[in-house]
Amino acid sequence: VIHGAGSFGHFTAREYGLKGQSEPPPKTTTAPNLSSENDQRYIMEGLARTKLSVQKLNKEVVATLIHYGINAVGISPCLTIPALQ
Repeated sequence: VIHGAGSFGHFTAREYGLKGQSEPPPKTTTAPNLSSENDQRYIMEGLARTKLSVQKLNKEVVATLIHYGINAVGISPCLTIPALQ
C-alpha cells in the first residue's frame, strides 16, 4: 500500500509556502513580518511541521494494517526532497 499525505501534509506545507518534492523551498517567503535572514528558519520549521503531520498519518495507517494481520512498515520519501539532499 502506498499512500499520500492528503490533508495531513498539504495544509501545513501550503501554510509555510512549500511547493513539493519537485521544487526546493523558495528562497524567500510571503509570510508576514519575516526578515530575509529568518526565511530559511521559517522554511525549515515548515518542513519539520509538515513531516511530523505526515508521520502521524503513517503511524495510524501502519498500525491499522498490522492490527488486521498485514505486515507493514513505513518508508519515508523525505530524502527525495531537494532541500534535504
